[in-house]
Amino acid sequence: VLSRECNLPIVGEVGAGAVVNRTPEDFARAISRFLSDPELRRESADSAYRLARDHFSWSPILNRLEDIYSRATAENESP
Repeated sequence: VLSRECNLPIVGEVGAGAVVNRTPEDFARAISRFLSDPELRRESADSAYRLARDHFSWSPILNRLEDIYSRATAENESP
């Protein structure tokens, strides 16, 4: 459970957790949902694992950096 201010909307988009407003009530509601629903916890845990593996591990990060550097150098090359 994280607040919208964490700026990781992808967590909610892929079902890896809950992104809520920064109020005690919203956090309590989200935490209660996870505590009372074992299937939701399992699905969110699986999604969180895939998100970490596919988006935040070294391989995808390096691929994105290579793409950024390739585009930056291509834009600076003379025709």
